[in-house]
Amino acid sequence: MVPEGVNITELAAEMRADGITGASLTEEPLIAEALSGHDSIGVAVVPVRAQMPADYRDVAQELADATGLDTVIVRGVGTTSAVSEGYSRAAIETAQAKVAATPDHAAAVTQLLASVEGAGMNWWALGGALLILISMCAVATIVTSSAQR
Repeated sequence: MVPEGVNITELAAEMRADGITGASLTEEPLIAEALSGHDSIGVAVVPVRAQMPADYRDVAQELADATGLDTVIVRGVGTTSAVSEGYSRAAIETAQAKVAATPDHAAAVTQLLASVEGAGMNWWALGGALLILISMCAVATIVTSSAQR
């Protein structure tokens, strides 16, 4: 449930303008820097205390629906919540837990994005390691069979 006192229409309008809403004048450029290179991500700083931390997720979902952004991060009072089309729910929840107590909004956004982006399997590294392992097995087999002759 969206907490009382949170106006989704106003927040969405501001978020559509530059991807950030509710941040102070000193925080906004730092959050913008944290978002640089990340398309379709918005951040809302919501100073209203929610009854439950899940209420901030409702705010994030409402803002995502209203703005069309793929990922919306909401920094609430003492917590962080996010919704995303591009990152898995598990990666988001893990990242949220890591940054929940971080008081600096820009640092929390930077840490959250680094965490969710690092959560996926690096298939190139895994494929390369398997290729090396198979090659080593092939060489060992050739050397062993040559030595037996």
